[in-house]
Amino acid sequence: MGDGNHSFATAKAIREEKKKTLSQAERANHPARFALVELVNVHDAGLAFEPIHRVLFDADHEHLFAEMKKYFQSQGSDLVISDYATKEEMRKTLMESTKEHHYVRFVYP
Repeated sequence: MGDGNHSFATAKAIREEKKKTLSQAERANHPARFALVELVNVHDAGLAFEPIHRVLFDADHEHLFAEMKKYFQSQGSDLVISDYATKEEMRKTLMESTKEHHYVRFVYP
């Protein structure tokens, strides 16, 4: 199914369209009736999840941060932006993080 729900939803939409052109007997065994599903335990230590990196070029970071703050506030959450003088200082803070907080690193001029 690829990446999960989105792929399944697409397959279902295609199936619904295809059903309109098939007889009752054809619907019972048409390949669009079936979906291949792979079940995976996402807690398996053998699975490695890698971060997805996003890169913005020529972005006004002050405007970006202001818009992010507005968005998170509209969702009932807070956004705290902290500047660090060194990578080591930032890493120390990240190592002290808890499950109640999410940290996203930004590198900008």
